[in-house]
Amino acid sequence: MDLDDQWLVSQYECFEKEIADLWQLSQDEFRDQVTEIAKNYLRPEISNELYNHAIEKCQQCIESAVSANHSNPHAHFQLGYYYQFGHGNLKVDLNKAKYHYEQAIQHHHYAAMYQICSIYDQLTPEVNGNHDVNNSIIPQSTIEKIDPSKLLSMKIKMLIKAAANGLHEKAIRDLRFHYLQHHEWTSAIDHFKAQFEEQIETAASKDTNIGEIYNNLGFLECFLEWCQVVEGDEGDEALVDFPQQAYDYFLKAGELGIPSGYMNYAFYRGYDINCVDHETDGIKNNYMIMAKYYLKAAQNGCAISWQKLYDVLKVEFKSSTSKRNLLQYAQNGLKYYRFSDILFSVANTIMTQNDVEVASFSQVIRYLEEAVVACHSYATDNLRNEFLYLGFMYEQGLGVQRDNAKAAHFYAWSITTQSESTLAVCRLAKLIEKRQLDPHDITHAVKFYESTMLLIKQDITSYAQYRLGNMFRSGQYKTIGMQPDMAEYHYDGTSNAMISLMLSGKATVAHIYHLAKMHAIGCMVDPVVEKAISLYRNTLAYFQDSDYLDRFYAIKARLQLEGIKICNRLDYKEETCLLQDELASLKLPSPSKLLMNTVDIVHKYQLLNIELNYRQPIYDKLLHELNSQPNASTYYHLGNLYFRGKTFQHYEPALAMEYLNKAHKMNYPLAKFDMLYLYGCKEKGDDDSLFYKITESAEESAEVELSIILDAAYQCDRRALPFIRKRLELFHAWKIAVANIIKRHKNDLASEDKIKSTSPANLARLYLELGFLIMVQNFDKDHISENIISEVKTLFEKADSYNSKNVDFFTGQLYELVDFSEQNSISHRAITCYERILDVNNLHLFSVIAKYYANEGSDGNHHHNHNIFDLLRQSHQLGFTDATGQLSMIYLDGRCGIAQNVERFIQLAEATLATSYNSDVDNAYLYHHLAFTYYHYSHVSDRFKRAAHFCALDINQQLNSGRTRCLIAKMLEKRCLSSDSVMDAIKVYVSALYLNDDLSGYIHYRLGKLRSNLKEIEIYNLSLAKKHFLRAYHYMTSAKTTDLINKCRDMYHLGRMFQYGYGIDRCITTAKEWYQKCLACKQNCANIFGCHHIIYYAGKAEKQLDNIEQNTLGHR
Repeated sequence: MDLDDQWLVSQYECFEKEIADLWQLSQDEFRDQVTEIAKNYLRPEISNELYNHAIEKCQQCIESAVSANHSNPHAHFQLGYYYQFGHGNLKVDLNKAKYHYEQAIQHHHYAAMYQICSIYDQLTPEVNGNHDVNNSIIPQSTIEKIDPSKLLSMKIKMLIKAAANGLHEKAIRDLRFHYLQHHEWTSAIDHFKAQFEEQIETAASKDTNIGEIYNNLGFLECFLEWCQVVEGDEGDEALVDFPQQAYDYFLKAGELGIPSGYMNYAFYRGYDINCVDHETDGIKNNYMIMAKYYLKAAQNGCAISWQKLYDVLKVEFKSSTSKRNLLQYAQNGLKYYRFSDILFSVANTIMTQNDVEVASFSQVIRYLEEAVVACHSYATDNLRNEFLYLGFMYEQGLGVQRDNAKAAHFYAWSITTQSESTLAVCRLAKLIEKRQLDPHDITHAVKFYESTMLLIKQDITSYAQYRLGNMFRSGQYKTIGMQPDMAEYHYDGTSNAMISLMLSGKATVAHIYHLAKMHAIGCMVDPVVEKAISLYRNTLAYFQDSDYLDRFYAIKARLQLEGIKICNRLDYKEETCLLQDELASLKLPSPSKLLMNTVDIVHKYQLLNIELNYRQPIYDKLLHELNSQPNASTYYHLGNLYFRGKTFQHYEPALAMEYLNKAHKMNYPLAKFDMLYLYGCKEKGDDDSLFYKITESAEESAEVELSIILDAAYQCDRRALPFIRKRLELFHAWKIAVANIIKRHKNDLASEDKIKSTSPANLARLYLELGFLIMVQNFDKDHISENIISEVKTLFEKADSYNSKNVDFFTGQLYELVDFSEQNSISHRAITCYERILDVNNLHLFSVIAKYYANEGSDGNHHHNHNIFDLLRQSHQLGFTDATGQLSMIYLDGRCGIAQNVERFIQLAEATLATSYNSDVDNAYLYHHLAFTYYHYSHVSDRFKRAAHFCALDINQQLNSGRTRCLIAKMLEKRCLSSDSVMDAIKVYVSALYLNDDLSGYIHYRLGKLRSNLKEIEIYNLSLAKKHFLRAYHYMTSAKTTDLINKCRDMYHLGRMFQYGYGIDRCITTAKEWYQKCLACKQNCANIFGCHHIIYYAGKAEKQLDNIEQNTLGHR
């Protein structure tokens, strides 16, 4: 037992004592009481409605299958399950349950094999008990009796098949229990094994059942070895020394047409003590074996293996597997089995998508609602988190009306239906603790938190102890025996657990967030604000491409960071009190709830038809070019579209490779790199239907990919560097491949014969590749040693002696590594190198250089501005998307001596988004500017819908979205969008206040206007309006920002406040002064990125000055 385990056991013993002292209960009594308490929060009518809908759907599926002369074994299985336990409007009927299970078993449904055995356990419960909810004891006479010996034989056969064909965890567990506890089971199982061995020896090779026998025998070999492991010695991974003969049997079964043999091979190899790779950095070799054989099993017809593959790839392969592929694998499994864990996998993957074509709250909720009433596959060890996530959706109001009672129901349902706790118990406890449920009993919250400790699970107990520490420390609950001095024990447990989880790489975003909070307030860790800030920033990274539970904690982290930033301001209390008043008026308990609620408000304006409206013409243009006069850019973009299956295209990897290859042959510099995505690897779990070519091993894959990467780098593609660095982190095979090429190049360059027989150009390339690979091989933790830098430079100098044009590019790559910083990812030294190699073959670097100078700012030099525009224009004409995006902003801002052209901006910006494929090119900045342009300048009939759509995309992808939130809030305020209530505008404005203090003055101004509008009686509140106007005036006049865009906006609205007397005394003279200051900003904005905002407000200020002048003349 390691130190972590010893500490957990110690914590467990302390918890036992706490439970006994506080509640005078034993462990078992306490556990039973917690379950009974949870039942108080159930709402049976919700469950019954979902069950009845599922029952009706099963019946319809069976009827449809019969009428089509097909079968639907899973519908039979699920309906049998509902009859077995009397769910929904069905009464318990074991005969009907047995009938439906038998129908499913006829088509080899492994879970039905287990459940038919459980029917007889339900009639005569045995020592091990039944793991499902048992509504009542059913009389023996209600089902046909079976002779005990025949029943035993039937059970063993069915359980072995369930385990061997579906890795059914309950079947394996029951077999093990009975084998170790009951002599008749031991003898019978040993007899079956001997029988299988005899059948293999005597069976003819053409016997169609021989494959199944091999599979069953392989399982029994592993099973009997596992039975030798003493309970409690397995640890988290249950590593066992499985016999080689079992693997031989599994592979033989697979070869004979039993695909579950490959699945078993993957599973048991993954947990074989001799196969588990403890030494390799990155993805372990045993996980690659698992991925390869789960994939092979799935491709050959073992449907549950798609889910096994999904789990391995999602957990162990992380970012190396695309979400598209993960979703495809889960959906493949769903075609055959609609188990709860597969349904949840689909829902969870959809939740992490930012793609408009996939993401949908309503779709997620449908999957989750089906999952909570579906049976688990028991082929995975996944907890039933669908209850947690569905409860969370109701708690936060995502895709549904916010309803804490319904949220509590799903959290409680989780507690009452499974033996292991999830975060659902903590979410329910927190609702009670925060008085969000009526009635509430604080002892229920305490008991729910405490119940998690009985499981000895760090990931859950760490959070529960954090909450208990807060409750004990508050001193509010002394009357129930919760003394403040016990807080230290709970905080100590929390910090130890969270630090352990972080060190082991198992920490979730929630753990990182709470550890940050403990550092911020000094709970059993040093109160270091800098450490807290660092951890909060780590948490922010989880907002993008994560599910909404992770995003929730990223939002909380952002709120904490903003709180740290403003807590030292003199007006901190006034601002906080006003925000609390707004939250109270909105009937929202916390800022995090508000921000999650605004996620839902905004999400409904993200519309697929808007996305298609601007994408389709661009795709039509590409197809027209293909049929008329295609160029390299045409082939490049079509290749990407066919690979990614965008909108009008299906996945066609062969066609994608054909077009990318044509683009490459026409010297399109980005095409070679993009070919990488068309190569897959079986050891990475890549399905050949999604790729152009599949390699067998990771080693072979690394060699193929590295060859492409070096070609791409030699074509001056900057994406090569981060790609190879990421691959070196993840795959040991890449380290081997890089080391091999380095060794080969060194040998070649040390051989006089080789040097004599090699052309100067190829010798230069050898030196450049060698330097490049040494550079990335030795880059460790954002650092590269001076010795390595010197060695690399020497190699580049040797390449330069052969007059290589690429030396400057590779030197620039070296400087990008050496000079790396989070603030500016590309250094001036690197840019200088890239400028020296600009020619017709390197036009894709133009946008990099132009972007650098645009971000650094310009001195207004006409020649310099013209060069930036010319570089971007040439890059755009060749189809480089990054350049197109930057060029669009020049047209919108009117920079670089170009007149403002809004229509051209929209055209180019939408083309950029439609043809953005690469994650390293971030064009999300265009969302806000498109939304702003459609709202303020466009005259198309659906301009508000388009503006709202781009606002929704921007807010969904980042937390630095204060200005975009203000824009969509203004559309809601002005009734430009369909909304149930103008209260939505209030919510979105207030959410922006929590995210960006640079906009505080403007937001308070808008809230003041809304709250003082008598036409909006629903939200009219003159007291709040006055406070908002005071805060607006304070922020706008005291802000020390150097951002001219913010200054210009505030000056204009100060003019409005004085002109119309909003919250202050009306004064036309002062209004004119502010308008004139706003107008003056236009003179100094010619080279500011995003200066179209200044042009917009300056134009409005000029109109107001004209109006004032006309009114003055009129009065004369």
